[in-house]
Amino acid sequence: MKFCIIGDSWTGWTPDPEDNRDSDMYLQVMEQYLNTHGHIVTTNISQCGASNFGQLRMLEYNVNFNDFDYIIWLYTEPSRNLTEFIGTNDLKIQYPELSFKNFYKDLEYVQHRDFLYAQRLFKKHKKPFIVIGGAGQINTGDIEYPFISWLLPSWNKEISKLEPMPVNCYVHHTAILIESTQFDYNKQEILTELDNLKNLTTLMKNNQDLYHDEHHPSPHLYESLLERMLMQMEEK
Repeated sequence: MKFCIIGDSWTGWTPDPEDNRDSDMYLQVMEQYLNTHGHIVTTNISQCGASNFGQLRMLEYNVNFNDFDYIIWLYTEPSRNLTEFIGTNDLKIQYPELSFKNFYKDLEYVQHRDFLYAQRLFKKHKKPFIVIGGAGQINTGDIEYPFISWLLPSWNKEISKLEPMPVNCYVHHTAILIESTQFDYNKQEILTELDNLKNLTTLMKNNQDLYHDEHHPSPHLYESLLERMLMQMEEK
């Protein structure tokens, strides 16, 4: 099988320990494992800090869908869509019914609209998605879409075993939503999310076997993830 990878740093990006300029390097753990099992990654448009909406747009306009059979989507924090596109016409068009008041409801709506976007791409190109909740936890109440060939709602929850698990993964994007005057979200909801995020941050920083750089899964965890993915895909 041939794969396209989209997503954020959870696809394999990590801070470069030998570069003092805070640059990033890419660990080809997914490509290497898939190659070992006779598969190939022909396209990888993932970027550090990328949003789900931004990656879907890149997928639509910057790749050749004839080059692969499946799209592996490392689903990231839904809050990034808001912080990246706030004040733009793109945000108004993609998310016309955002309340900017009810935080968790808006994040569910953001996922819904992004999944509808992915469904349109699937309808046009007939390329199914493998959707893995990485830095973002997927709302399982809204996952009944034909574009989804295989789904893991929250890989991070499986790794961390944290409960309650935040919808997002890192503090800074969510903090912007309470600090910026462009948003008027329910402060208690965001404070609850921030508390959960701080618990996750502490766990990630103190478990190097699971999070090798304190921010991303350790390379050895990708093997078990992809093994499960391939096995269950073959059983279908």
